[in-house]
Formats: sequence, structure tokens, C-alpha cells
Amino acid sequence: MLIFNFIYSITFEMILHFNPAGNMLYSMLGLNDAFTDMINSERGAFSMRIQSIFGHPLSLGQYYLLLTPIFLANKKGNWIYATCLFFFIVLSGTRGALFPFIIIITIFAINKMNKQSTNLFKYILATGCLFVVIYAFLPLKYQIRTDNIYDTIVSNITFWKESNHTTGSTMDMRTNQLDAAFYEIRNDILFGEGKGYREFYSIQNGHVHPDLLGFESLILLKLTEEGIIGLILYIILILCLYSFFWSHSNYKILTTLLYLAFFLSTIMTGIRPYSLLILGLSSIILTSNRNPYEDTSRIRFNK
Repeated sequence: MLIFNFIYSITFEMILHFNPAGNMLYSMLGLNDAFTDMINSERGAFSMRIQSIFGHPLSLGQYYLLLTPIFLANKKGNWIYATCLFFFIVLSGTRGALFPFIIIITIFAINKMNKQSTNLFKYILATGCLFVVIYAFLPLKYQIRTDNIYDTIVSNITFWKESNHTTGSTMDMRTNQLDAAFYEIRNDILFGEGKGYREFYSIQNGHVHPDLLGFESLILLKLTEEGIIGLILYIILILCLYSFFWSHSNYKILTTLLYLAFFLSTIMTGIRPYSLLILGLSSIILTSNRNPYEDTSRIRFNK
């Protein structure tokens, strides 16, 4: 299904800039043009964003992220799938999936390093330090040119560009959104405004919240809808799920990375419609499948 989704996105969304299955689904569900227009929206260096049939590129990126650990669990071809998932997360323009992806991949790679890989890592680190030293001794005009090149690359990779009028994505903006969330629940700070308040506000006012925008953070959404108590209980629920699946998992490091990715992504991007479902499915797969990395010659079976 993942391969089929890749082929679909490349053929229709990237090449033809058309999303037939998505448009049909959105029309049947009575959704507005905001969903169908996302494919042609700019994000950093890209003039389009893939979204498949998941309603929004942010959702697709988060779903790809939560599927990554179960492909890393396969001994054969895991890095091929990881590379494909990274490529499509980038094309979805989802910062809240890209950064957690890089973090869990780095931790997984370091965890699997043998002696030869460790030496390679040391060489890469030494090379990076060498570049820093060279940069320090460059003439000022060359340092400025280097800074400009670096800023261009970073703005494209991280999807931050002034021309995009990015809102709600910097630390200052998130802080302002948090203040707005506390203002919304000022009359009921413990239990919030009720489940579905984000959608209720949009319907009642005909537009998204001017300060909270799309409530694109676990903290903002749960705090506004369910208050401080609801936010705490939700975090406890996820931690309990993690504890249960980790204790039964054949891939303890990958289970840890899965829940780390979930927390980081939902804090940065928000809880997407099927994220909790995919988190559960990935947890079950990591729990039920045998670990191909283990030494089976040492396993003894009881009669």
C-alpha cells in the first residue's frame, strides 16, 4: 500500500499536479476547496505539496513518520524505505514530521553502529570540525557569501521563506498561541471549552481562529478543548500505551522511537485525524513481529 501511495503521488500530484482520488473523496464528504488547493501551495523551495487522500499534507507527513519505525524493523531494505519516507515527508512540506524523522533515524543509526561504523562517524565528525576551523579563518567577504548560501539551503530545507508568510511556526508565534489558548479557557481553565471547539469556532465565525489558527500543536488543541486536566490525562494515556507496548515489544528501541516521534510531531504539528490509530497499529506490529536482528541460534524453545 505504501508503494502504491508513492506511485500515485509521483504520477498524479508531482507530475500532473492533479489529485483525482482526493478531489473525489473531498467532494463526497462535502469539504471545501481549501483541501483541493493544498496540492498547488508553495512550501520552501517547492511549488507544490503532496497530500494523497488524507485531507492535508500535514496529516500525510505525520502518517509517514509514524510508519517509519515498522519499516526500520525489517533487516532487508529498511534504509531504502526510510529514504523514500524521508523524500515524501519533505514533499509534503511537514516540518513537524521532518525534524522528528531526522532525530529517530539518527538515534536508530547510532544504536546499530558497529566498530567500523563508529570509526566512519568519527571521520564525519572530524570533517565537520575541519570545515568550522576553515570557515573561522576565511576573509569576511567569503564568510558572508558562505552565510548567504547556508541561509538559502536552510530556508528551503526547513520550509521557512519570507515569501511564504509563514505563521504560527516560530517559537515566538507558538508562545503567542499558547497565551491565546489560556485566554480562550480563562473561564474554565481546568476542563477547557469542550471537544471539537476548533471546528465549532470555525463554523460559528466563518474563519479559523485569528491567533490559534489551526491549533497545530498537541498542547494548544488539548489545552483549549479539554483544559489542563484533559491535557495531563492525554499525556498519561500515551505514556501508559508506551509502557504497555514497550514491555511486550520485540523492538524496544523502535517502540521508544515511535512514541518519541509521535510526541515531537504532535507538539509541532498537532494531532491529525488518524495519528492515534496509526500509532496503535505500528505499536502492535512492533509487538507481534519477531525481531530479525536477534541471534536466533541462541533461542531455545520449550516443549
